[in-house]
Amino acid sequence: MNKHYNSSKSKQWLPKSALILCLLLLVSVGAMAQDRTRALSILKAKKNAQKGQAATARLTKARKGITFRAGGPVRPALAQVYSADGSTWQLEEKVDLTYYLDGRVKEEVVSDATSNTPLERVTYKYNTHGEVTEELEYYWSGNAWELTFGDRTVETFENGRLTEINEQFYNSSGWETGQKFTFTYSATGVLESETSSFWNGTEMVPNFKVLYTFEAANQPPTSMLVQTWDSESWETLFRIGSITWPAGGVPITQYKDIVLGEEALPVTYTAEMGLGTAWFPVFRQKITSGANGSFVATTEEFNGFTWDPDMKTTVTYDSHGNRTLYEIAEYDETAWVIEDGEKHIFTYTGDNLTEDIVQEWDEEAGTAGAYVNDERIVYSNFQTITSSKETLARNVEVYPNPVAGKFAIKTDQAAGAHVRVTNLSGQTLLSTTLKTTAQEFDIAHLPAGTYILQIQSKAGLRTQKVVKL
Repeated sequence: MNKHYNSSKSKQWLPKSALILCLLLLVSVGAMAQDRTRALSILKAKKNAQKGQAATARLTKARKGITFRAGGPVRPALAQVYSADGSTWQLEEKVDLTYYLDGRVKEEVVSDATSNTPLERVTYKYNTHGEVTEELEYYWSGNAWELTFGDRTVETFENGRLTEINEQFYNSSGWETGQKFTFTYSATGVLESETSSFWNGTEMVPNFKVLYTFEAANQPPTSMLVQTWDSESWETLFRIGSITWPAGGVPITQYKDIVLGEEALPVTYTAEMGLGTAWFPVFRQKITSGANGSFVATTEEFNGFTWDPDMKTTVTYDSHGNRTLYEIAEYDETAWVIEDGEKHIFTYTGDNLTEDIVQEWDEEAGTAGAYVNDERIVYSNFQTITSSKETLARNVEVYPNPVAGKFAIKTDQAAGAHVRVTNLSGQTLLSTTLKTTAQEFDIAHLPAGTYILQIQSKAGLRTQKVVKL
């Protein structure tokens, strides 16, 4: 939206003050248009990143990151990967799986299904939220595994608060920092800002900054001010308001992801651009929730008068917690047009996932595009993870939850387990040791909200949410 002003054609009878006012107005409109373009560029970048998510998921599924989330302690030790060959399936790879005691995948070893020749080995590490913090990829050189690629997240805490995240990647020269996130807090421990910097080959360069506003402690932010670095100072790009977070909140590492992340989140918000002391709407996201955590996220752009539909992300899950669809569609004046997507057709025996047929969107299939077969993964050799987490879950009871003042931990195991309560920012609010097999804890002084309870014993780590009324 470019505006041009030709002063030679202006009416000479206009007062000088009116001419100056008109010029200022047009300059402001031009600046506003430029800022709106910059703000929308963020939305477009997010949209393009989301489009790539389905393709990334397919690559991960094909080579290493087999997602398995069946209920209970039973896990498969083997996965056989087939590729689509017309109307038939061709067995290509087998994947041997090992697990941590909490049931998360620890290692995947990929071999050729015919010759049994090792191809690839992938190892994983996780944080307390279950997010992958390290992923290392090794390739078989003929007589040994060689580390060829990796990425990891290094988190730094001070006084129980997350203060820095370094995202590092491995290449031939070793580990390098690709991006860094720095968190600052108020004197009372409330998150104030998050700054993103990236490595340009020589030094870390500021990229984005998000300033947070909270109406209540231990609750997600109610508004966010997004700024960008212009080589000399921070400039406000847009403001995020009218935020509605999913029940239970999200980790602080996901706050910025509602507009800067690569995947759609089930969060309602409106983005506004500033002009002087006024704010004007630019784009917004609306959420329609479904069963099992499924949702449809619809983003709209404001054209100055009305809201125009722009992009729609559909995410569905089955009752086992596995994602069955991730689909991106754009609005083409009169209708939604699918741009990319991945679909899973799962087969279960009881709670055990035994087959996953992966389909990808092909816009050239049929008359208007269709989902076509891409991979088939068959799980077998099921084993029981005797842990730890499952044993602890059966032998520990936390009640009441939600809680107004005091809650109790009851266990039939020996005392000595370590108990820790944190807020969603990771700040430790209570840290003690169980002295008896039934013990009360008073959190009446804490504000209403969602907290994380961790119980660490010899049997393992149990983590659950506690809601304070």
